[in-house]
Amino acid sequence: MLVYDARGPMDRPVHFVLLTWRAEGVTRIQDYLFAPYVMETADWVRLDSIS
Repeated sequence: MLVYDARGPMDRPVHFVLLTWRAEGVTRIQDYLFAPYVMETADWVRLDSIS
């Protein structure tokens, strides 16, 4: 999940959260809010909205 700062430009996320899913639901959450170096090296793609 890409996370943006509403007070800044919306062209690039400020950090991201990785969610691991199993049949029963979310089993792991990895939040990289306090690890900005991870975002600097991450390859990310914004997907179009699903309507």
